[in-house]
Amino acid sequence: MPACCFSVRAMNISTGTRKPYTSSGPDCWKPACGILRTHVTAHRHSRTFSNGWAWILGILFHFAVASRNTPVNSGWIRSKQWNPSRRKHATVTYGPSGGCMSAQLKSLPERTESRHVPIGERAAGRWPDIFAALAPDLGPALGKYGKHVSCPIHGGRDGFRLYADSRRSLYGRAVCNTCGSFINGFVLLSTLYGWSIFETYQRVALVLAGLPAESGVRIEKLLERFKQEDALKRRLALSDAVQTWKNSKPVGASMTWPLRRYLDERGIPMHLAYPYLGSDVRYHPELPYFEGGREVDRFPALLAIARNRDGKPCFLHRTWLAKNGHGKAPVSCARKTTTFFRKQDGAAIRLGGHFGSQGDVAEGIETALSVAIAVERPVWSLVNTSLMSAWSPPDEYCPRQITIWGDKDVKQAGEQAAEALSRNLKDKGLFVSARFPETPIPRDAKSVDWNDVIMNLGVEGFRNTYLWGF
Repeated sequence: MPACCFSVRAMNISTGTRKPYTSSGPDCWKPACGILRTHVTAHRHSRTFSNGWAWILGILFHFAVASRNTPVNSGWIRSKQWNPSRRKHATVTYGPSGGCMSAQLKSLPERTESRHVPIGERAAGRWPDIFAALAPDLGPALGKYGKHVSCPIHGGRDGFRLYADSRRSLYGRAVCNTCGSFINGFVLLSTLYGWSIFETYQRVALVLAGLPAESGVRIEKLLERFKQEDALKRRLALSDAVQTWKNSKPVGASMTWPLRRYLDERGIPMHLAYPYLGSDVRYHPELPYFEGGREVDRFPALLAIARNRDGKPCFLHRTWLAKNGHGKAPVSCARKTTTFFRKQDGAAIRLGGHFGSQGDVAEGIETALSVAIAVERPVWSLVNTSLMSAWSPPDEYCPRQITIWGDKDVKQAGEQAAEALSRNLKDKGLFVSARFPETPIPRDAKSVDWNDVIMNLGVEGFRNTYLWGF
């Protein structure tokens, strides 16, 4: 057969109208079923082939196209590659002239850009709405956003709060004095309800799909704005801490009897504790206590500076005491830390000064003082379980051996923090041991620490029970 340029066209027999030839979809089998008739015209010699040849060539042409799920890949057809991931289908139209063939690619509407944004970024800044939809147990915390409330996981009175500062609230972070910190809202929801992280992602995605679309500020811009706000908050926190420190007095000064009575009732006589309090611990006679942005009252308080690995102050720890010294102040949260005004890696209240060849760490201030007067060497307070699990000693005062005096908690938060710290220190090549009270936890208590031990046994009883052969 002489070389020819062919024009292939499909005609609907029932209507007599031209119809584009489709390489996929429900119409792709119509030529084989006799629904369509293909005419092949030889333009060079202007003669028409017989009906049989037309059917054969048409069907062969169709199968050549459909078998590859793409229009014919030859010089006669200009088309794009089939892309299933973009949900596109090819509609190929062949013109009546035989010089060339044209192809047109039509597609479904493109997916919106938000579908390609990671779910963590889509949830950023919208966690209050997500928590309200998925976590009714967080209702009290949402009602007092940023304030201490009862923990939805283990209970208690006021150990839990959702972070309200800009950067941490962006990711839905939270903290509990017993359960530890939650680095984002996904971890909080997963821990609270026992969901797998994949199930948590699915539930959050469903909530986001039902929320109204936002104008769309990029997370980088939000972080930059929050970075500036955090810098301002740090400067203000540092200024307030400096002013509070100036208004305080050394623990050995006169008129510090509420602090002395408080420590005596905790089994820590002042004459034994004084060498370990040092210059980083002071007494404030009337420290204002704020709740909901309003000053509630003024109470005597124990102030302590926490220093990071570089030895620079990073936040101020405050313990409000009862005005008569009998226990803590009757407020919702008697222990608070200021906003971190410097990086807090390696943060600790360095009771007793620098370490020697042996280092000792504990969680709370009273616990660390109890151990210090028993072992008669510096013991650093790591403040809470979150800071304890991430603590690392300073390079210039790094001891060869470290003992972790951990708390025994009902929810095992103290044990878990001590174990995490032990693993981190062992990875650094240090010799580490962890010790816990052998006293069982009373039914009406949530934990037992080393201050409970010294209150029950006294200093000599502590030494005879836990330090013989140590």
